[in-house]
Amino acid sequence: MISHFTFYFALSLVASAAGLKEAVGNAGGERSDTSLYLCDGAALEGFCVYYSGPSGECNAITDKFPPNKSGVASAVTGADSACKLFSAEECSGNEIDVDSAGIQNLASVDWAKESRSYRCEPN
Repeated sequence: MISHFTFYFALSLVASAAGLKEAVGNAGGERSDTSLYLCDGAALEGFCVYYSGPSGECNAITDKFPPNKSGVASAVTGADSACKLFSAEECSGNEIDVDSAGIQNLASVDWAKESRSYRCEPN
């Protein structure tokens, strides 16, 4: 199990690197990179995956979080990202917003095991 200190330290390192990459990318007029951290346990614990990529791109997550398993239970974005989780692949269906404050327990907002894809934009 990952400790909160280890997670936040790792996230800060990744966020710093992502910020540098974003600053360089924006100089040439390219799209900004965004980031999203998803876990199958509440409070950002358990099996977790860090996603990073171009803004506006739809990404399926069912390869890492299959619908017949525990699914996504908590989520947080990088400081410069705002994301939507979708209930269907191809970024369709119902949606829920995730930001850098995160959602520690998706079951508390009736979203347990619902996530199938996501799309992020820079803040």
